Amino acid sequence: MEVSKANETIQCKEKVTTFVDLGVSKEIIKAVSDMGFEEPTPIQKMSIPVALQKQDIIGQAQTGTGKTAAFGIPILENIDISGTASYCAFANKRTCYSICRRN
Repeated sequence: MEVSKANETIQCKEKVTTFVDLGVSKEIIKAVSDMGFEEPTPIQKMSIPVALQKQDIIGQAQTGTGKTAAFGIPILENIDISGTASYCAFANKRTCYSICRRN
């Protein structure tokens, strides 16, 4: 598993053990807790801090490792509810369905 930012590979920060450590809002922390997630996965530990800084990233990890939350959490954190829209492109219909059925 790796995450790349501007031609550099990012290593997982071992000190990150909770979603609080990632610097996400209390609303996001409550939401992930309500969904049953206890701690971020390696792909989330590597990508969320970079994406929260509004940096482009490319992440690769196996199915079921939390990639959707890895890009979805920063989108929700950075969304501007004053009228600007955010768009998500899904890799496949299965991922789209998985996200939409949770709402």
